[in-house]
Amino acid sequence: MKTYNASDVTLILEWVEKYFKVAALMNKVFENLPYVPPMENELEYQRLRFWFLKSHDKFVPIWTDFCLANGISIDLNENVKKEYMENPFLYYYPDNLLDLAYMVGTSIADDMGNRDEKDLQNIANINKSFSYTAMHLAHWIGEFADTSDHLPFISE
Repeated sequence: MKTYNASDVTLILEWVEKYFKVAALMNKVFENLPYVPPMENELEYQRLRFWFLKSHDKFVPIWTDFCLANGISIDLNENVKKEYMENPFLYYYPDNLLDLAYMVGTSIADDMGNRDEKDLQNIANINKSFSYTAMHLAHWIGEFADTSDHLPFISE
Protein backbone atom coordinates (compact mmCIF):
# COMPACT_ATOMS: atom_id res chain seq x y z
CA MET A 1 0.00 0.00 0.00
CA LYS A 2 1.18 3.51 -0.78
CA THR A 3 2.46 5.62 2.09
CA TYR A 4 1.69 9.31 2.46
CA ASN A 5 4.15 12.05 3.34
CA ALA A 6 3.60 14.65 6.04
CA SER A 7 2.08 17.19 3.67
CA ASP A 8 -0.52 14.65 2.43
CA VAL A 9 -1.40 13.68 5.99
CA THR A 10 -1.60 17.32 7.07
CA LEU A 11 -3.84 18.10 4.09
CA ILE A 12 -6.28 15.34 5.01
CA LEU A 13 -6.33 16.18 8.72
CA GLU A 14 -6.91 19.84 7.91
CA TRP A 15 -9.53 18.86 5.34
CA VAL A 16 -11.42 16.80 7.96
CA GLU A 17 -11.25 19.64 10.48
CA LYS A 18 -12.62 22.10 7.93
CA TYR A 19 -15.32 19.65 6.83
CA PHE A 20 -16.64 19.53 10.41
CA LYS A 21 -16.67 23.33 10.50
CA VAL A 22 -18.80 23.39 7.34
CA ALA A 23 -21.12 20.75 8.82
CA ALA A 24 -21.53 22.89 11.96
CA LEU A 25 -22.31 25.96 9.85
CA MET A 26 -24.86 23.95 7.90
CA ASN A 27 -26.54 22.87 11.13
CA LYS A 28 -26.78 26.54 12.16
CA VAL A 29 -28.46 27.37 8.85
CA PHE A 30 -31.11 24.69 9.36
CA GLU A 31 -31.77 25.78 12.91
CA ASN A 32 -32.48 29.34 11.73
CA LEU A 33 -34.36 28.86 8.46
CA PRO A 34 -36.17 30.60 6.80
CA TYR A 35 -33.91 33.49 7.78
CA VAL A 36 -30.76 34.34 5.86
CA PRO A 37 -27.65 33.16 7.71
CA PRO A 38 -25.76 35.87 9.58
CA MET A 39 -22.98 37.51 7.58
CA GLU A 40 -20.26 36.11 9.87
CA ASN A 41 -21.48 32.56 9.14
CA GLU A 42 -21.52 33.23 5.42
CA LEU A 43 -18.02 34.73 5.54
CA GLU A 44 -16.71 31.72 7.47
CA TYR A 45 -18.34 29.40 4.93
CA GLN A 46 -16.76 31.32 2.04
CA ARG A 47 -13.32 31.07 3.67
CA LEU A 48 -13.73 27.31 4.13
CA ARG A 49 -15.17 26.84 0.64
CA PHE A 50 -12.21 28.68 -0.90
CA TRP A 51 -9.79 26.40 0.96
CA PHE A 52 -11.65 23.26 -0.19
CA LEU A 53 -11.70 24.38 -3.82
CA LYS A 54 -8.01 25.36 -3.67
CA SER A 55 -7.13 21.95 -2.16
CA HIS A 56 -9.40 19.91 -4.42
CA ASP A 57 -6.74 18.72 -6.89
CA LYS A 58 -4.50 17.46 -4.06
CA PHE A 59 -7.44 15.87 -2.25
CA VAL A 60 -8.95 13.83 -5.11
CA PRO A 61 -6.03 11.38 -5.64
CA ILE A 62 -5.91 10.61 -1.90
CA TRP A 63 -9.71 10.26 -1.82
CA THR A 64 -9.52 7.85 -4.80
CA ASP A 65 -6.90 5.75 -2.99
CA PHE A 66 -9.10 5.73 0.12
CA CYS A 67 -12.13 4.59 -1.90
CA LEU A 68 -10.20 1.83 -3.65
CA ALA A 69 -8.63 0.63 -0.39
CA ASN A 70 -12.04 0.48 1.29
CA GLY A 71 -14.03 -1.04 -1.56
CA ILE A 72 -16.03 2.11 -2.16
CA SER A 73 -17.22 2.18 -5.74
CA ILE A 74 -16.15 5.19 -7.74
CA ASP A 75 -17.73 3.98 -10.96
CA LEU A 76 -19.43 6.75 -12.84
CA ASN A 77 -23.19 6.68 -12.69
CA GLU A 78 -25.06 8.35 -15.52
CA ASN A 79 -27.16 10.30 -12.99
CA VAL A 80 -24.15 11.72 -11.12
CA LYS A 81 -21.70 14.22 -12.58
CA LYS A 82 -18.11 12.98 -12.84
CA GLU A 83 -16.76 15.59 -10.40
CA TYR A 84 -19.20 14.44 -7.70
CA MET A 85 -18.13 10.83 -8.15
CA GLU A 86 -14.49 11.86 -7.83
CA ASN A 87 -15.30 13.88 -4.69
CA PRO A 88 -18.81 13.56 -3.28
CA PHE A 89 -17.97 16.24 -0.72
CA LEU A 90 -18.39 18.77 -3.55
CA TYR A 91 -22.03 18.77 -2.43
CA TYR A 92 -20.75 20.78 0.54
CA TYR A 93 -19.07 23.46 -1.62
CA PRO A 94 -21.88 25.39 -3.36
CA ASP A 95 -21.81 29.18 -3.72
CA ASN A 96 -23.36 30.04 -0.34
CA LEU A 97 -24.89 28.56 2.80
CA LEU A 98 -28.47 28.68 1.52
CA ASP A 99 -27.43 26.81 -1.62
CA LEU A 100 -25.76 24.29 0.66
CA ALA A 101 -29.09 23.78 2.41
CA TYR A 102 -30.70 22.94 -0.93
CA MET A 103 -27.80 20.74 -2.10
CA VAL A 104 -27.87 18.41 0.88
CA GLY A 105 -31.50 17.62 0.92
CA THR A 106 -34.06 20.22 1.73
CA SER A 107 -36.92 19.81 -0.72
CA ILE A 108 -38.62 23.13 -0.01
CA ALA A 109 -37.37 25.57 -2.64
CA ASP A 110 -39.99 28.31 -2.33
CA ASP A 111 -40.59 28.48 1.41
CA MET A 112 -37.84 26.93 3.48
CA GLY A 113 -39.73 27.92 6.61
CA ASN A 114 -42.14 25.09 5.90
CA ARG A 115 -39.50 22.36 5.86
CA ASP A 116 -40.78 19.13 7.29
CA GLU A 117 -39.39 16.55 9.67
CA LYS A 118 -38.49 14.27 6.74
CA ASP A 119 -36.15 16.95 5.30
CA LEU A 120 -34.46 17.41 8.67
CA GLN A 121 -34.04 13.65 9.12
CA ASN A 122 -32.60 13.28 5.61
CA ILE A 123 -30.11 16.05 6.28
CA ALA A 124 -29.14 14.52 9.63
CA ASN A 125 -28.58 11.15 7.93
CA ILE A 126 -26.47 12.71 5.18
CA ASN A 127 -24.37 14.57 7.76
CA LYS A 128 -23.85 11.40 9.81
CA SER A 129 -22.77 9.45 6.75
CA PHE A 130 -20.38 12.13 5.50
CA SER A 131 -19.02 12.72 9.02
CA TYR A 132 -18.36 9.02 9.53
CA THR A 133 -16.55 8.90 6.18
CA ALA A 134 -14.47 11.98 7.05
CA MET A 135 -13.38 10.42 10.35
CA HIS A 136 -12.60 7.13 8.62
CA LEU A 137 -10.48 9.03 6.07
CA ALA A 138 -8.48 10.74 8.83
CA HIS A 139 -7.83 7.40 10.55
CA TRP A 140 -6.97 5.69 7.27
CA ILE A 141 -4.40 8.29 6.20
CA GLY A 142 -2.70 7.93 9.57
CA GLU A 143 -2.29 4.19 9.00
CA PHE A 144 -0.37 4.84 5.79
CA ALA A 145 1.67 7.83 6.90
CA ASP A 146 5.38 7.72 6.20
CA THR A 147 6.69 7.92 9.77
CA SER A 148 10.17 8.72 8.51
CA ASP A 149 8.88 12.30 8.27
CA HIS A 150 8.58 12.17 12.08
CA LEU A 151 4.98 13.21 12.19
CA PRO A 152 4.18 14.46 15.71
CA PHE A 153 0.83 12.65 15.90
CA ILE A 154 2.10 9.19 14.94
CA SER A 155 3.91 7.16 17.55
CA GLU A 156 6.78 5.08 16.28
